[in-house]
Amino acid sequence: RGYPIKIEVGVINESFSEVWSGNLASNDGFHEIAFSETAGRYVRVSMTGLNSDGHNWFSIYEVEILQMKPDVSSGRQIAENLNSLVINLMHGGISVSAGQTPAYLEVINLTGRILYKKNGVLENYFVPISTPGLYIMRLRQDGKEVTRKIVVTN
Repeated sequence: RGYPIKIEVGVINESFSEVWSGNLASNDGFHEIAFSETAGRYVRVSMTGLNSDGHNWFSIYEVEILQMKPDVSSGRQIAENLNSLVINLMHGGISVSAGQTPAYLEVINLTGRILYKKNGVLENYFVPISTPGLYIMRLRQDGKEVTRKIVVTN
């Protein structure tokens, strides 16, 4: 479905400034929205009208806020952390996508035990974790590392 949305940023949770608004196209993938550098601590995403099916509802599965910096060699903007890490919690586990560049993934429990590891291309890669608990996911790619806390519930 397509969605009319606006994105606002605020330094405090009571005062927001709009940084982007428009219609998200109807597609099966993720949307990447870029806006000018803005100082803030809070981000609010709101639907501003009916979706393309004429209903007043929408879902956000994941939001990742990245600080961008110029890539001198190409003149384009790149993310300071991994360029395309996407994590989706789903029934029975976690789906991880980190592009076509080989990566090393670890899932660690709170005692420090490595429960799962994978080395290679991680494009829509499924990690089976069904036991409720708090886990640490560590991904290394191209000399960069990202660590995320993952909470699995019933």
